[in-house]
Amino acid sequence: MRLRHIEVFHAVFSTGSVSRAARLLNVSQPSVSKVLRHAEDSLGYALFERVKGRVVPTAEAHALYEEVKGIQEQLQSLERRASNLKSGRTGHVRLMVMPALGLDLLPMAVAQFRAENPDVSFDIGTAHFADIVTAIREHKCDLAVAFNPPQLAGLTRHTIGGGRMLCAHSPGAFGDARSVTLADLNGHAMVGIKDSGPLSQLVAAEAQRAGVTLDAAVTVQTYYIARNLVRYGAGVAVVDHLTALAHRGDGVEYTPISPQLRYEVVGLSDEAKPLSTVAAKFLQYFRHLYVERANI
Repeated sequence: MRLRHIEVFHAVFSTGSVSRAARLLNVSQPSVSKVLRHAEDSLGYALFERVKGRVVPTAEAHALYEEVKGIQEQLQSLERRASNLKSGRTGHVRLMVMPALGLDLLPMAVAQFRAENPDVSFDIGTAHFADIVTAIREHKCDLAVAFNPPQLAGLTRHTIGGGRMLCAHSPGAFGDARSVTLADLNGHAMVGIKDSGPLSQLVAAEAQRAGVTLDAAVTVQTYYIARNLVRYGAGVAVVDHLTALAHRGDGVEYTPISPQLRYEVVGLSDEAKPLSTVAAKFLQYFRHLYVERANI
């Protein structure tokens, strides 16, 4: 039996009438009768007998019905699944993000998104920029979010928002200054960042332009560790604004760098593999939350 045969047989058996089956399937009565005859011809035996204007299932039809009922339920489940995938209400999203995004904003976005779409699951990883690019190219993630990524062949960019670098320091370290230059950091113990990709390059380029050498007493790989070192008096650090937003009111002050060191927050995906509906829906949701809560 073909799938169309199964659908029509199930409808006629369930409703007990060719006309009611036609209404259920939203097709004409002659169309139902034609498919039913074709199914019977293919099987080599009758499925229904016509008794006084009614269709009565044969013994063979009763024997087939339980199997057909299970197949029909699976088809209906498949239709619901396909519909949910189209609407972005179900699916799986593999994310890779910079560590600073995992401190507050991304967990908030995922939790709120799943509250509205409980059938969507996530696999979330954090990595530095070079590892993020590798993960995309090796198809280990569907969507990544990075800071200030350069234009890279084979990757699609999805603009999310902007940010800026700040100086994290102990209260009063720079008096009541409304901004500090990189040159102002000289004379303070420096907590430096290594191997963090484009943001480190952004700071290094400005230091070179200003003729400033930033010698670090302590070097770390993530901005939240640098910020925690500042909290315990190890010195000052230049951190991204998301790290600052995630740790407000705990004894660390944040002062803008002058001139501003601005960066983009960008989604990245493999241009040869378009985002799934659910991944695109989450990206839009995250972009809206970012603009609402963190865009500078």
